[in-house]
Amino acid sequence: MYTELNKWRIFCQTENQWVYRWYEASYTPDSICFIDNTHVVNNNSLSIVDFFNSKEVIVKEEHTKTQGNFRTEGFKFDIPAQNEYTGTISFNYPINLLAVWFNVTSENIGDELTVEFQPPYTGTIAIDITSPTSSIQVDSMTANLINIGFGIILKRDSDNYMEHVGEVLAVNTTTCVITVSLSTTDTFSIGDKVHFRVSGVKNVFLSSVGRHSIGTSKLGATFIMTGGVFYAHYTNNTPESTKKFFYELEYLY
Repeated sequence: MYTELNKWRIFCQTENQWVYRWYEASYTPDSICFIDNTHVVNNNSLSIVDFFNSKEVIVKEEHTKTQGNFRTEGFKFDIPAQNEYTGTISFNYPINLLAVWFNVTSENIGDELTVEFQPPYTGTIAIDITSPTSSIQVDSMTANLINIGFGIILKRDSDNYMEHVGEVLAVNTTTCVITVSLSTTDTFSIGDKVHFRVSGVKNVFLSSVGRHSIGTSKLGATFIMTGGVFYAHYTNNTPESTKKFFYELEYLY
């Protein structure tokens, strides 16, 4: 006999916090609070966050379980003759990202790369912003999901105006106030959107030809939810020239 379990979590809006419970791997719980089934929960927040198998003694690569299949996939960006270019990648199923490989050629030398991931979740502003501020009150689930270091973009519903307000410096989950590194410059209303950007590669200068890796020194994988989008911001420092940029992702699916 052996035991195989999944650890589930769901966000309880009544208690304003995540609640957790282990279940047999063959069982999928209902979208209810595991502590009190009369509580109000966010039905879209139910997910597996850990697993256990008594037959296996392994170094855990996956904190959020996929099927465990390994793949290396190659990609290419065609960089136009301009200074700034942004390419996007998304997946139709969840993956655990293990490592990224860049294939730098002579035409890429001197250029710069930043890669951000936008999760498929959008928060909301909870109090109107009428003057420049670096303190933003958000909805309770956003306050509990967000991490220090995440990039934040505010989006106004009325005209789709977007404003980058830097990185999160502090999170107060009691007041649901986040502190960001850049003050707002425009006004926003209750219900306007809060987007996350998780930066995995930031301001990397491409300085030597060859195949370069990122993430191989990290133990474990980074879980990427279905519908999330990678944004690769490429700075072409010889903008009169078109270029190609090749890279590979190693992941479990």
